[in-house]
Amino acid sequence: MKSIYLLLAVLLLKRGSAQTTEAPPLPDVEDVLAADSRFTTFYQLLKTTDLLEEINETNHFTIFAPTDAAFAKLPAGSLDALKADVDKLKETIGYHVVLNSSYHVHGSQQDSILKSSTQLPIRINTYSLVHTVTAEGVNITIRNISVNHGYIQGIDGVMKPPTGNVVDLGTTRSDISTFESLLVKANQTAYFTSDHSTTLFIPTDDAFKKLSAETLDYLNNHISDLTDVLRFHYVKQYSLYSLGMKHAFTIQSADHSHDYLMLLEDDNGGMRVNQAKIIEKDISSINGVIHIIDDVLIPPRVLVAIRDQSIVVGFSIENHSKKKKKSTCTKFFILNAAFKKQVNKTIALSSNSTTEGRTMKVIGFFLAFLISGISCQGQTLTTLTTHVTATTAPRFPDVIAGLSSTGQFTVFIDLLTKSGVLPQINSSLHFTVFAPTDNAFTKLSPDAFEAIKNDPAKITELVNSHVVLNTNLRIHGTMEDVLLKTINNHQVRINTYNVLHTVTANGVNITVKNIPIVHGLAHGIDSVLVAAPGNIMQIALNRTDLSTFTGLVISSNLLNFFTADKDITLFAPNNNAFSKLSGNVMSYLQSHPADLAETLRFHVVRTITLFSLGMIHGVTIPSADNHHDNLMLLQAADGSLNVNTAKILVKDLIATDGVIHVIDTVLIPTHVLVRIQDQGIIVG
Repeated sequence: MKSIYLLLAVLLLKRGSAQTTEAPPLPDVEDVLAADSRFTTFYQLLKTTDLLEEINETNHFTIFAPTDAAFAKLPAGSLDALKADVDKLKETIGYHVVLNSSYHVHGSQQDSILKSSTQLPIRINTYSLVHTVTAEGVNITIRNISVNHGYIQGIDGVMKPPTGNVVDLGTTRSDISTFESLLVKANQTAYFTSDHSTTLFIPTDDAFKKLSAETLDYLNNHISDLTDVLRFHYVKQYSLYSLGMKHAFTIQSADHSHDYLMLLEDDNGGMRVNQAKIIEKDISSINGVIHIIDDVLIPPRVLVAIRDQSIVVGFSIENHSKKKKKSTCTKFFILNAAFKKQVNKTIALSSNSTTEGRTMKVIGFFLAFLISGISCQGQTLTTLTTHVTATTAPRFPDVIAGLSSTGQFTVFIDLLTKSGVLPQINSSLHFTVFAPTDNAFTKLSPDAFEAIKNDPAKITELVNSHVVLNTNLRIHGTMEDVLLKTINNHQVRINTYNVLHTVTANGVNITVKNIPIVHGLAHGIDSVLVAAPGNIMQIALNRTDLSTFTGLVISSNLLNFFTADKDITLFAPNNNAFSKLSGNVMSYLQSHPADLAETLRFHVVRTITLFSLGMIHGVTIPSADNHHDNLMLLQAADGSLNVNTAKILVKDLIATDGVIHVIDTVLIPTHVLVRIQDQGIIVG
């Protein structure tokens, strides 16, 4: 018992001793600034104001102190001019002081707003990916210097106070008046000033001048599409200053579909958003940050809607060849065929003398009259009534008659007749024919076509590869990677790209859909189908220009990953693409297997086969890396297609499990890029 009392006494003595120990007092703010050679200029300027007194009188404060190096970045003469203007000096230095708030910087602040001693906001942002925290877009390089009653945060630039909101900015500069006027026209001013944390990319007036007059007319006459275009430049609930931007980083816009914007670094170190160059960055507003760009951004849906009017959009990276209108005659050949059966059935029903019969007769002749009046390109279609009897509905035509009705398949009909395949087709209860148009055969080289015409075996092989038995496939708008087998066991992959109103077979455009034939359907295609020679990796392994890529896939044990899915899009960098990377980057990737695997997977899109006919400028698709980072499709000035910054050199290599596009640049996901650059490595 005595020992217990002694132990308690010792513990109490220790507790009393601990309670009397006090932490050393924090240094005074003026002493710290005076002693730190990094802040000499700021301290001298601060002393010329009365702000030190205000700081010492408050219980809590935060000082954002520009370093001497930060002041050295100012334009020549700016610092001397500031010293000479007492009011301007106090306003500038006062903006860097926060009273009544002791702010500790940590890694999770996003759009935190402090109020400076001048009553203007200071916006704090954390960009974790690039290990950066900013104040009004200026890097906080020296964090959390503790002083009595507050903190000093060292920054590497002099902060500029916000100039107001986006509308206020428009009154102070003359180069964004078009954007401002369109905001008013679309009644979007309130929308663009209602959020307190935003990023806005504003096109200059010159950017709008790049658009064709027809495009501007379209937007002015379609307010909902104009609204989507304006909102496509706008990011809500996130202020992204340039220090937080990283190559291939994507952010969601505020348009109706929440389409993504992608940040891309060009060869000169400048930043782009989609195709638009950021020509002026980090203009602080009370709502967030504004960047000025040299191109108008148009979301994919609106871009298609404009081009559907045969309008050349005219922005800087667009291919300026006019899109041809779809043949109206082609549309109505399909309409004619589709209505024949219904009209004949309707008139046949009218043969009875009941009231219902007389009504059906009127409807039938009305339908016939309606279609007989349709004309296209100056040629009136033959009236349906010349093909309709009053009492019986004719059978659907056979293959030859059905294809002959459009006048577009004379070459294929000749080959079909010579092939000996017709009896096999006619005896099938269901079939589908993919018929190349006459124009499709002109795309073959003369020698290749002659070789086919003069070889019965090749004729049969070609026809067999365009005919599917035991399947009557009707084309509609909801088909995604539907797989069929032809007579000679070749695979035909059907894909619908709704935004572009396009359906493809093995990446070939189906231009005439659903021609009715007895027991089947025929579809006109604008190229001869090419059979897939193997799966994705088999094709890649057989190409010498992809040996670096395939070697890395094998060494990373990713062969199974690249062949596990049946619907894959692969953007495969060629050997020259890898030679652009610095040796240090290749060494890094090979010594960091997880990052190498992420880089390889970043070139893959799973569960969708994207042929070039389905690609449209500005569309994003999720890659198969672990973060599912987005890839963006962009159209270059010469009409070629890019994925991020990589040019597609060879497109539409059909495989049994998808499609390959060969590209000229290695794509590196943002998180891997940051880790490489954190090692001081130049990517190259």
